[in-house]
Amino acid sequence: MDGESFGLVLLAGSKWTACAGMIGLTGAVAIRRALPHPFAGAAPLAAGTERRLAVFAGCSAAVLLVGTAARLYAQTWSVFGLDEPVTPDLLRVVGVDSRWGGRWRLQAGFAALALLAAVVWRRRPRAGWRIRS
Repeated sequence: MDGESFGLVLLAGSKWTACAGMIGLTGAVAIRRALPHPFAGAAPLAAGTERRLAVFAGCSAAVLLVGTAARLYAQTWSVFGLDEPVTPDLLRVVGVDSRWGGRWRLQAGFAALALLAAVVWRRRPRAGWRIRS
């Protein structure tokens, strides 16, 4: 596989990973929203179901964060090509100094916030939902 093809595979794989994490996270939140809300006086949701949804949301948020980081690496690889190895300085140039990086940082920030909310959701469900809502 030549360098250009490898770069395209990296970009596609990183986007796929980020999308898979986003789909899982959206599914966990949608399922939780569809179930009776234990804080609104409805019948409480089984603790096991709440815990499983929170764990699934946390795993999905972690996959989203990994996919987002992989997108930075793949974008840096495709910008600079095979002539140089990807270094932290090159990652900074693409992730911080470029227009693409401005939008990427926003996505990375929201992915980190989603992971934080999922962790809080697992430990204290009411507080985790405040972060998400």
